Amino acid sequence: MEGTVGTRIAFAGVRIIEVVIPGFTRVIRGSVMPISEHPGQHGDLVVTFDIIFPNTRNL
Repeated sequence: MEGTVGTRIAFAGVRIIEVVIPGFTRVIRGSVMPISEHPGQHGDLVVTFDIIFPNTRNL
């Protein structure tokens, strides 16, 4: 996965079993920066998929 700043992010154990279409959003709870007001807690990562499907001419 590529972050908004162009860095690669890997998530072991994250399964997506739904059908993924352009605009599909998945929330990965507690997986990013610590919350300063709540020690020991981390924020959620929201991932929105931007998918480009090939057209039939490219197959």
